[in-house]
Amino acid sequence: MNPAEDFRRHLDTIRQISRDVCRRLYLSGDECDDFTSSVYFKLIKDDYAVLRKRQGRSSLATYLYAVIRNHGRDYLIKKKGKWRASQGAKWMGETAVELEVLLYRDLHTFEEAVQILHSRGCQESEQELEKMAANLPVRQNRRFEMGEDAIRHRPSAMPAADMIMIEKEAQSQLREAVSILEELVGQLEIVDRTIVKTVREGLKLAHVATSLGLKQKEVYRRKKRLFKQLRQQLKKRGVSREVLFDLFKYSK
Repeated sequence: MNPAEDFRRHLDTIRQISRDVCRRLYLSGDECDDFTSSVYFKLIKDDYAVLRKRQGRSSLATYLYAVIRNHGRDYLIKKKGKWRASQGAKWMGETAVELEVLLYRDLHTFEEAVQILHSRGCQESEQELEKMAANLPVRQNRRFEMGEDAIRHRPSAMPAADMIMIEKEAQSQLREAVSILEELVGQLEIVDRTIVKTVREGLKLAHVATSLGLKQKEVYRRKKRLFKQLRQQLKKRGVSREVLFDLFKYSK
């Protein structure tokens, strides 16, 4: 694998994905140029370190899609400041807040957001989440759009079919990872399953300690060890580091 050659050979794809992320962020022309330049710098920095980290478990286009999308989130935080949930999302509840974060801060498609929420124990159906998403307020001159229709009806440097194919591959990887995670969690003993469920639902681990008669420090140590083991098992089953990042952001 030659990362420098990969960069040169896929320069058009990098540019196209960067432009698509710019559309999702509703960046101005100057901001889009600045963002695209920052993407190039990120990819070539430290002798193409980001490209050298690729594990080959997905196509390069899908890997670049994940890297550039995450960079877009960081870029927006740097430009606009730390993310704050909207009052409208707060009023609708914790699930709406998580959905808003996934859609507007982390730039996931609606389908990806649904998969991530369900992996965290969300009980709402896809139809209920769709209604919730439609009622989220406009964020920073951006509006929520869902699925393939949204991509088709907004101009892009990348052909819609290509972008949809890349997103479908990313969604497929996420679905597979969620299925493996559920299988692994189902094999845990009851205390560990309770810890995972508590973290997924955003509750405090102190409640687990109190209800099970354990010391808080013991529960926190157990949680840290447990999630480390889950990450390792998922990695051994072929889950990429980008998908692991999406699955375990909430576990910190």
